[in-house]
Amino acid sequence: MKITKYINNENICTLYIDNVRKNGKVDNCIDSIKRFIDKEEFYFVLYRIDGINLKVKESKQYEIDIGEYLRKLEYLEIFKNYNSKSLANGILHAVGKMKTTNDTYQILPKMFDYYLDTVIFKPKIPYKEFSDKVMTNSMKSLSYYIEEGISDIGFAHVDSGDFMICFNKEVYNENEIIKIFCNYI
Repeated sequence: MKITKYINNENICTLYIDNVRKNGKVDNCIDSIKRFIDKEEFYFVLYRIDGINLKVKESKQYEIDIGEYLRKLEYLEIFKNYNSKSLANGILHAVGKMKTTNDTYQILPKMFDYYLDTVIFKPKIPYKEFSDKVMTNSMKSLSYYIEEGISDIGFAHVDSGDFMICFNKEVYNENEIIKIFCNYI
């Protein structure tokens, strides 16, 4: 696996790690997220159900497991034509807040496999403001949300099985983050 670095502007850096799913490194990505999410919660965004890499039986079980988990969340908004917490109807876009518990970190790999994109942010702004910004500016790059001050660090697992971390270089040391990821990946 290789890490590709993109400098989005002088203060924003994105690291792109290819094929974490194929190379069995999803758990390592979760461990690295834990190192940076030191608060009691984080914000997340889900884009469109995918599950293309899952067997039918796995997909159905993930739908049940993820659905049970999401229904317990205090903050979850699903943006589609009608308001339902059903995962069976192809979420186009969802946003929420998760607590940093063992259950959360156990469900994340399933979310990575089940959704086209799973994006995680360390909170820097109140949840309502985060939700409003994501709703009005959906499907933007990770760097956009860092530049807009929503978070100083964000993570994404994308449908190809790749993983990204984007961060503000004024807050996080680029060499330290690369070193941590090289150790994990």
